[in-house]
Amino acid sequence: MLQKAIDYIEDHIKDEIDPEKLAAMAGYSPYHFYRIFHKHTGFTIMDYVVKRKLQYAMYELANGEKIIQIAMDYGFETHSGFTKAFKKCFGSPPSLYKLHCPLSLPQKLNLLSLHEKIQAESLCSRRSRSGARFM
Repeated sequence: MLQKAIDYIEDHIKDEIDPEKLAAMAGYSPYHFYRIFHKHTGFTIMDYVVKRKLQYAMYELANGEKIIQIAMDYGFETHSGFTKAFKKCFGSPPSLYKLHCPLSLPQKLNLLSLHEKIQAESLCSRRSRSGARFM
């Protein structure tokens, strides 16, 4: 259900995202959805949405789009608001990133593969700890 919400965010990245609509799509109350989302992603819903918007914006910067146009396309009300959010997220203003940012689209979060990776790391960690005790 969370992956469905993440997929919706990706598909509607330039739209205004309503967290309550995401909760309804996932079949949870907003309160419970906020908690589950944060637990599984490490982000609040809107922090995740803003970060994804900024990652897509970075891609558009690399492809020569104007900063003000990108800001408007991704729902930021002003150039300065976009610049402030961008700098907070990436540590540098968009004008600097425009010169050095990656040319590929950001990868979407896949909760299933993330969960599998965490399980595998946990299993390896347990094996190495249990092996160390017997030596």
